[in-house]
Amino acid sequence: MINLNGKLYTDLSEIPKDFHSFFSTTFHLEETLRFENGAILFWELHYFRLMAAMRRMRYPIPAIFTMDHLEAEIKKTLPKKDQKPEGVLIRFKILSVDTPNQKSNKNICFFIETNEVKSLKTNTSEDKFVIDLYKDAFVLSGLLSNLTLINAPLRKMAEVFAIENGLNDCFLLNDQKELVETTLGTPYLIKGKQWATPNIMSGCQNLTFRTAFNSYLNEKLPELELQERVITPFELQQADEILIISLEWGAISVTNYRKSSYQTVKGQDIMTRFLSTLT
Repeated sequence: MINLNGKLYTDLSEIPKDFHSFFSTTFHLEETLRFENGAILFWELHYFRLMAAMRRMRYPIPAIFTMDHLEAEIKKTLPKKDQKPEGVLIRFKILSVDTPNQKSNKNICFFIETNEVKSLKTNTSEDKFVIDLYKDAFVLSGLLSNLTLINAPLRKMAEVFAIENGLNDCFLLNDQKELVETTLGTPYLIKGKQWATPNIMSGCQNLTFRTAFNSYLNEKLPELELQERVITPFELQQADEILIISLEWGAISVTNYRKSSYQTVKGQDIMTRFLSTLT
């Protein structure tokens, strides 16, 4: 199902021609959300991330873009209650185009697309998950790269690189040759009780799932030491486990990086405990 500015469509071909100009530009903000257990997970965090991104990209924020209104529009787009999918992945886009002859006046349009998916709790790692570094291009370190749209083409190129080289995923590096993220999500290097993940200044996306999981580790598991810091590729070979988390894919345990092999128990156990708090 598709929701374009409050009107529902079952297919892109049904969208009126008046809206086609909105899709002729790649300048848009995008947020991936998930509906599960009768609610939009972390909706408040998602909403404030979207509003912050609109301000940073100089989008005018329509008065109607309140948290309650956008939540209602998302829920209106979900499958009917009698279908009861395990989960629903939601692509929420905010598009901005110039009005003809009035380039200072922006048209703001939201686009919502939903797809039924498995529950986060059933998303488990593959038996073997191999990863390597992508070094053909680099993410700019700094806060601008926290926005999902900034490095979208780079992540797509890295995905193709992974496929061509028989990998399940690959790490992105920034211009300082530091780890940023993977094409699938946020990485955590686990060694003993220490959990290390790239900090925001590395250029990683400030994803809502990352924010919520980090808060859980800090508040509910004080016996663990979460470190948001600079991480070098050399540290990958020193980790006991590497966990990748994503609102779309759940928790993925890396089994192999080059000649290194990893355990897969501790990270999955912590993620299972985290997900149990979402019910």
